[in-house]
Order: sequence, then C-alpha cells, then structure tokens
Amino acid sequence: RGEGAQAVPAGDAALALALACGDASCIARSRRVLGSCLSIVDRLEEAARHLEAALAWLAQHADDARVGEAHGDLALIYDNLGRPVEALPHHRSAYDLCVRAGRMNDAASASGNLACNRIDAGDLSAADDALVLSQQLAAAGEGESSQQGMWQTMRALPLAHLGRYREALAQAELGELATRRSQAGYHALARLRTAQVWWHLGQWARVHQCLEGLSDAADEGLPLRMHHALLRWH
Repeated sequence: RGEGAQAVPAGDAALALALACGDASCIARSRRVLGSCLSIVDRLEEAARHLEAALAWLAQHADDARVGEAHGDLALIYDNLGRPVEALPHHRSAYDLCVRAGRMNDAASASGNLACNRIDAGDLSAADDALVLSQQLAAAGEGESSQQGMWQTMRALPLAHLGRYREALAQAELGELATRRSQAGYHALARLRTAQVWWHLGQWARVHQCLEGLSDAADEGLPLRMHHALLRWH
C-alpha cells in the first residue's frame, strides 16, 4: 500500500526474529522486504545494504524472476544514490534474468531502466540501444505496452544529443500521441521533449508552439517546471 514509514518497524522486527532463529531463508526474505520498505522512505544506503545481503542468498536459492526483480530494485536504488557504475551490473543482471525466466514485459522494463542509467552516465549510444530493445520487446508482446509512450519520449533525448534530429523528432511526436492516449500523467513531459528537440534545431517558433497549452506546468513537479521555464526563456 506504499506505507513505508509504517512498514519499516515491522520489517525490522521480522528481521530480528529471523536472525534470532538463524534461518537463512527467513533472514534473506526479511532483508529483501525491509530493503524495499527502506527505499520507499528514501533510506537508500540502508536499503542497498539489506538488498545486497539478500541477493547473496536469493541468487543461490530463488527462481530467476525473483532474483531479477531484486537486481532491478537494487539497481534503481544505486541510481538514485548517484552511483550509476554500481547500478550498471544489476541492471544487466535484471534484464538477463527476466529474459531467462521468459518474462519479456519485465525484460522490456529492465532495458528501459538500463537506458536511464546510461543517460545519467553520459553513454547516449548505449542508452539508445537499450531503448530500441525495450521497444522491440514491447512490440513483440501481446497488445500495446503501456510504457511505449514513455520509452519513445525518453529515446528522443539521446537521439537529439547524438545529432539524429529526424529520428528524435519522430520519437518525441510518437511519445506525445501515446501518452495522450494511455499515459496522461506523462503527456506534459512528452510535450516538453518535443519542444526540446525543436530547441536543438533552433526552431524557436516551434518551441513556443509546443509550450502552448501547458501553462507553466504548475502541476507537473519541479523538474518539468524548470524545463518549461528554460524553454520559455528562449
């Protein structure tokens, strides 16, 4: 239910009981749950320590899907701690294990998370490769992935910085369409991404056209408001 602050004391108590009884399975599972609870309340260093400890046992005893999920959670924690180098092998393990488990939707998500890691690290070619893979996996699945619009929006960023403007603009516009249809919460970001691509091209009239109707992005959070203000300034 997302009530991390209430769950942490229960997780601490469960881990204490598991340690007292000395059951390795219970200890690992308790650390896994406690790590997830700690991450919700932004106690990320502690969360990472518990998940690392849990993975040592899970890797030997749990199925691929569960181990892949744990690697993915740990990767995101390291990313949020600003430690993309430590996150990278966990992103790769999450993807590989999801594929091995036959969970292709989860593999697509893992590849998308890997792309975010590579963007943060400045490896834009690798980020684009990972996003292409996410899109391919989603297209191969049944029905339209609810994340497709977000991946298209994300992919426009590395493409623009790589100078592949035609592809960047196409992805940004597809992202706008997809988020309008099925991810309304991300539509403002998609619209701003299209404006960013036009900014790269020096097309100021197009930039301002994209920003029309977004007001000041007041309800969209600080990062989007900052992007909106910077683009408006130009």
